Amino acid sequence: MNKFWVITKQVYKRHVKTKSFIISLLLPLIVAGIALLLPKIMDYFGNDDSAKISVLSNNPAFVQVIKQNKEHFKVNDSITTKKAAGKSA
Repeated sequence: MNKFWVITKQVYKRHVKTKSFIISLLLPLIVAGIALLLPKIMDYFGNDDSAKISVLSNNPAFVQVIKQNKEHFKVNDSITTKKAAGKSA
C-alpha cells in the first residue's frame, strides 16, 4: 500500500505541472467570475438608450410628481402640444 501512495504522488505531481491541468483548473473560475461580473460590465459599456415617452397633462399635481422624481424622469417643459410631443419621442 505504501508504493501505491508513492506512485499516486508522482503521477499527481507530473499532471499538476502540465498546462492543461492548470487551464482546466482555472477556466471554470474565470468563467464564473465573468458570469458574475457581466451585468456590471454591460452597465459600464452600455449606452443610455432609455425609452422616451411624452406625457401631456393639465393636472398640476401629476406634473409636480413627475418633476420631483428626477432619478427616473427627465422633464422637458417646452413641450406643450401633441405635435411637439410626437416629434420629441
